[in-house]
Amino acid sequence: MLISAFFGLFISFCWQFNIKAGDRFINTRIPDNSFFRKIYPFKEDPADPLLYVKFIPFLIAILIFISVLIAYVVFWINPNLLYNFLKSDGCIVGSLAYSAVSVIYLIVLQL
Repeated sequence: MLISAFFGLFISFCWQFNIKAGDRFINTRIPDNSFFRKIYPFKEDPADPLLYVKFIPFLIAILIFISVLIAYVVFWINPNLLYNFLKSDGCIVGSLAYSAVSVIYLIVLQL
C-alpha cells in the first residue's frame, strides 16, 4: 500500500513538472483567482500553465500518500490496530487499483 501510494505520488510529480501539457488541455487552465492557485506550492511556468488535469491528481496523490503514511506510522507504533486491515484483500485490491489508475492516468495524458 505504501509503495502504490508513493508510486502515485511520483507519477503526479512527474506530470506536474516534467511533462508539458499540449493544446488539448488548454481549456482546463485554473483561473488566476482560484482557490487552487492559493494552495499551489510551486511557481507556475508561463510556458506550462497550471491545469486542472495536472493539479487535481497531484493534490489527491498528496492526500492519499499522507493518509497512508499516517496509517503506517500507527502500524509501526501499535501493529495490532491495523494488522488485519493491512493484510485484508480490500487493502491489497485498493492499492493495486490505485497503482493501475495512476498508470492509466499517465498513459492517457501522454497520448
